[in-house]
Amino acid sequence: MILRENLVSAWALVIGIVIAITIGVFQVTLSAESSWIYLALAVLGIIIGIGITSDNAENSKTFLLATTCLVIVSSLGQSAVTLPAELEMFITTILSALLTMLIPATVILAIKTVFSAASSR
Repeated sequence: MILRENLVSAWALVIGIVIAITIGVFQVTLSAESSWIYLALAVLGIIIGIGITSDNAENSKTFLLATTCLVIVSSLGQSAVTLPAELEMFITTILSALLTMLIPATVILAIKTVFSAASSR
């Protein structure tokens, strides 16, 4: 049975990934006034982090491991990309948008996992 919270988190994740790719594609048209898009990604990250339930510890740990890996790779990938300027900007913008969404989700889920582990002992 899929929990409603997990369904909301799944949709928030899909929407966030689509927004991140869209930001990468249309980065040229983004300006200082469009910082609300990054705020929306951060809110989606918070929704994802809160929505992942600790009921299924295995899924929660898998998601936490995957998001931690994505955060590390996205962060390191931004400085390691050496491609033609337009392609490099495209990839760097997508990675930055993913970081904006995944960092809040990872932090919230990590805190929930620590509390869950502490309370079960």
